[in-house]
Amino acid sequence: MKKLKLMSLVAAWVLLASLKVAGADIIKASAIPERSTDATSGSITVPVVVDISQYPERLGSYTAELSWDTQVLQYIGHSSGATDGFTNPVVNAEKTSEGRLTFAAANPRGADGRINVLNVTFERIGLRDSKSPLKLEFFAMAAAHTFSDLLPYVETVTGDLKAEELPDSFSISQNQPNPFNPETTIRYRSHKAVHVNLEIYNLLGHKIRTMVNEFQEAGNYEVVWDGRDETGKNVSNGVYIYKIQAGGFSEIKKMLFVK
Repeated sequence: MKKLKLMSLVAAWVLLASLKVAGADIIKASAIPERSTDATSGSITVPVVVDISQYPERLGSYTAELSWDTQVLQYIGHSSGATDGFTNPVVNAEKTSEGRLTFAAANPRGADGRINVLNVTFERIGLRDSKSPLKLEFFAMAAAHTFSDLLPYVETVTGDLKAEELPDSFSISQNQPNPFNPETTIRYRSHKAVHVNLEIYNLLGHKIRTMVNEFQEAGNYEVVWDGRDETGKNVSNGVYIYKIQAGGFSEIKKMLFVK
C-alpha cells in the first residue's frame, strides 16, 4: 500500500513538472464581481475563488491580499466563504481605508474543486463611469498533504468594478420577494435631486407606514419593509399598496404579505 501511494505521488510530481516546463498555470484564483448586483444597487459583492480542480492535491493553506481604488470603491464588509474547511478565514481589515484587505486560512485536511475562500462587499462611490481595477495577490499557498508550494502554478484573474451609473429617469421596481415574509425590499431610481415620499397603504386606503419622506440626491435607493406599521405592530396577511411620489412622478404597486 505504501509503495502504491509513493508511486502515485511520484506520478503526480512528474505531471506537475511537465506542466511547469510547458508554462501551464493549473490553479486559477479569481476575484470577479457578481454581475447580478450591478443593476439594482450601489453595493456589489466580489467572491474570491481558488479553482484547484486541475491540481492532483488539495488546497491546504493560503495568504492573500485584495486591493482596489478607494476613490471609486468603499469597503463595506466581508463574509466567510462557502467551502467547507475554509469558512472561517483570518481577515485583517485595518488597511481597508487604503484599499487593502489581507486574509488567510489553513485546513490540514484541505479542500478541492472550486473553493470560495472569501466574499467582499463594496459600495461604489466614484464619479459616473469611473472604474477601479481589483488586484488579487497570493503571498503563500500550500498543498494540504505534501505542504508543497503552489504559488508557481497559480494564475489570478480579476475584473474591474465600475462606479454606479446615474439613471436617466425616475423608476420604481416591484418589491422583492413578493409574496413575502417577514420582509421585502423596494428599490427605486432617481435621475435628479428631488423630494421623495414613499408610503404603504392597505386596500381600504389607510396609511400603514411612511418609508421615505425626505429630499434625496440622484441615485439608486432601496428600503426594506418588515411588515410592521408606524407603531411597530405586525400587520395582518393580505395585499398592501406602496405609493411613491417624487416631483411630478407618481406610481402605485401592490404587494402580498403572507404569514
